[in-house]
Formats: sequence, structure tokens, C-alpha cells
Amino acid sequence: MSKINRNINAPSVILALILCFGLWECGTGILQTFGFIASRHSLYSATGTFYNPGPYCAFLSIIIVIAAGCIISAKNRIMVWISWLYLTGAVFLLPGLMGRTGWIAAAAGCIYIFASVYRINLSGRRKVAAVISGVVLLAIICCGLFFLKPESATGRLFLWKIGAMTFADHFFTGIGWDNVSGAIGLTQENYFANHPGSAYESVAGCPEYAFNEYLQIGIAFGVIGLLIFVSLPACAAYCAQKARQFSITGALIASGVVCFASYPLQFSEFIALFGALCIAGFMSGNYPAKWMKYSFSALTLCLCLPAMFIYHGNTLSAQNHRLVFDYGKSLRERGLYEKSNEVLQQGVRISSDPMFLNLIGRNWQSLGSRDSAAHYFDRAANRLPGRLYPHYLKCKLLLDPRWCDPDSFLAVCDRVIEIRPKIESPATRDMKSELKALRDSIINIKEPCIK
Repeated sequence: MSKINRNINAPSVILALILCFGLWECGTGILQTFGFIASRHSLYSATGTFYNPGPYCAFLSIIIVIAAGCIISAKNRIMVWISWLYLTGAVFLLPGLMGRTGWIAAAAGCIYIFASVYRINLSGRRKVAAVISGVVLLAIICCGLFFLKPESATGRLFLWKIGAMTFADHFFTGIGWDNVSGAIGLTQENYFANHPGSAYESVAGCPEYAFNEYLQIGIAFGVIGLLIFVSLPACAAYCAQKARQFSITGALIASGVVCFASYPLQFSEFIALFGALCIAGFMSGNYPAKWMKYSFSALTLCLCLPAMFIYHGNTLSAQNHRLVFDYGKSLRERGLYEKSNEVLQQGVRISSDPMFLNLIGRNWQSLGSRDSAAHYFDRAANRLPGRLYPHYLKCKLLLDPRWCDPDSFLAVCDRVIEIRPKIESPATRDMKSELKALRDSIINIKEPCIK
């Protein structure tokens, strides 16, 4: 009986619960793959309970590390069989999910567990050779993953660059979780304004988050919040390492990799998983007094529970982006242009979407302020240079009968027609056709203004 009690402890129970939840996610993905239940994304066959295969792959990958650790070192047969069952389902799903971050995270965590369990110790020339080989192999893998989706990888690198610049601007104070998207959008806008014709124009988008949780936390809560975010799992991993709970440490390493190149904190499942792993790490540690492990676990709960509320707040904030825009648009349709601008300025603070700036510019145009309208159209064009609509609005502004300027229109129009949108659509083709017709009318008929 005492032997059973030694094998069944708090960390083991937590890992078993995580594996069972992983089995649920695997089963959901497999059923989606074979069409028995609907995926949560129209373009992908399997997303589990997530709405995107990338986070789903990352979630499965972290639990793969736990399963691998349990298979290697667990003494409980039930845990081993559950781990094998989960590993079979997850390995079946992972290749089709195309989640590069998840693959790297799983590899990093499993390599750590293998090296720790089998105590791979190298010294002298073997150590140097192993380090060089590892660096070369890592470079080859990174290059291969980069060319697997080159546009996506380039866009991710650009977003990290913009995120780092935003973090530097708010290094000590932070700006709050809901304002991260708006701050990143403003930094991107300033970057393209200062670097016209940048190679990143073709891969830029409207970032909702930094695709790097370290940058996301730093922008939101400043460097102090970032240090807390990093130190908590690091301490839990250290405690698990000392207690030879390699599954927990490996999973926390994989979690760190996922946080570096994805957006896991946007999902309640990840917050619960990270919290459970940290608590398992703290509960496995050896302390001078028992109350210490419970104190660290309680601290983790105190941080994770508010994070769950932040997650739900962020979900509502994403909905608020649309609500704010729709409200501002309805005020414009009623002729309340100044009130509409007040509402839309709130949207600019919480969203990187240039449509808020476009609508503000149109309101200023309706109010009779050409310079203010042009300013906001230019801001929208700088925020997302590959989008045709703000350039189209600027051209139409130059032909407004109140300030008709055909020479400026002709100078701008040729550049706008040459723009190749990231995604061609009937709307972009119609805008280009209209601008070409206006240009031809000015050139051929020699009329100074087109009404």
C-alpha cells in the first residue's frame, strides 16, 4: 500500500489529468479529420477545440513531451498505456497540422528528456563536436522550416521586429493587455512611413497580437511583468529538474518554445495547461518546509486565474473591435461625424486594423477638412501599404469638387494602379478600373474636375 502511495502523488495526478485532456483533444481532431464532426475552421480539417491548427498543434506537442517522459520513466502501468495511446493519436495528427512551432517544441522537450533520463554526459572533444553538430543541425532544420512556408516565416520575423520596437517604447510601464494590438499597429505604421518600399510590405498584416508571448507580456505589462512571466515557469522547471520529474521540466521547456513563436496565452486551454505544469513542478520540489510548495502553487493559481479573466477580456475586446467599428459607422451614416470620430479613435487604440483610420478620414472629408482627411488616409496606407482601399480613398479625395486637384490625382493614381494587393478580389479590380477610367477621362477630355 505504501508503494502505491509513493507512486500516486500530486504531480502524477496532474500529469494524468493533462494526458486525459490530451486524449480528448486527440479524439476530437481525429473525428474532425475523418469528417465525423465539423472543424472550427473552414480551411482546415482538424483544429480540435481551437479555431486554428497552429495552436492546436502546439498544444498537442507539449503533451507529447509529457507522454514521452511517462513512457520512458513512469512506474505506473496505467500512465504508460495512456501515454502510448495519446502518443499514437498525436503523432497521427501532427504532420497534417503543419505547425512548425509545435514540431520544434516537441523535439526540444523530448531531446531534453532523453538526455536527462539516459544521462548523456560529454566532455572534451566530444562535447565540442556535439555542440557544433547540434548548431549545424538546428540551422538546417530552421532553414527547412523557413522554406516550408517562406511568406509566413518572413511575416513572423517582421512582426517580431515590430513587437520588439513596441516593447522598447513601453519598456517600463506597459500599456495594458487590450491595447497591445493598437500599439503594434501604430509602430508598424511609423515603420512603413519611414521605410517606403520596404520588402516587408508584401507580408505585413493587421496583427492582433505579437506572435511572441514574451513580447506580448512585455508590451502589455512592461519589463517587470515579463520577468514575473519568465521566472515562474523557470523556477517550476528547476524544482522539477531537482526532483527528477523530467516530464514536467521537458513540457515546460516545450511551453517556452511555443510562447516564443506563437500566441498560446490567447487560449484558456493553454493558460490552464501552463498553470497545471507550474503547480506540478512546484509540488514535486523538495523544500525546507512543506508550506513553501503550497505557497508557490497558490501563487501560480493567483496569477493564472486572473489570466483566465484576461483571456476572456481579450476575447471580448476582439468582439469590441467590431462593435466599435460598427457603432462608429452607424454614427457616420446618421451624419454625426464628430461623434463617430470620437468612437473610432477608441478603436484605433485597441486595434491595428486600418479601417478605423479610413472611416475617420472619410468623416473629416464630410466635415470639409481636406488636410485631416488626407492625413488619416495616409496613416491607413502606411499601416498596411499592400491594401488598396486607403490609396483609392486618397485619390477620390483629390477629385472632390471642393478641392479638385487633377495634377496631384494623376501623380498618385499611376502608383496606386501598380499596387498588387495581397489578395485580389472583385472589389480591388473594381477600384482599379474606376481609377483608370477617371485617369483616362482627365487625360483625354482635359476636364479639370470629375464630379
